[in-house]
Amino acid sequence: MRAVVVAVVALIGGFLAGIVLSEVIGVVGLLVFEDVVGIKFLPVVTALVAAAAAVVVNLRSQRRSGMARRPGDAIQDRERGPGCPADEPTS
Repeated sequence: MRAVVVAVVALIGGFLAGIVLSEVIGVVGLLVFEDVVGIKFLPVVTALVAAAAAVVVNLRSQRRSGMARRPGDAIQDRERGPGCPADEPTS
């Protein structure tokens, strides 16, 4: 569920950043070349790139912090308790 929220927020943020970037490119192009300059579909592309990057970063951060576990793991850990022999490495 968290990955979906991150992806939607990144889509919206990427789209807004694409609009701003497109406008900046347009203004600079108009000032430098005295002609209309732009990149077609830039907001859509930046939204997709931002969403993909956000999902990848979110999944990597969850994997490193140990959050990407199976749903039943937390219940099993609570039932075992700290210092359980299952926590000790086997040789």
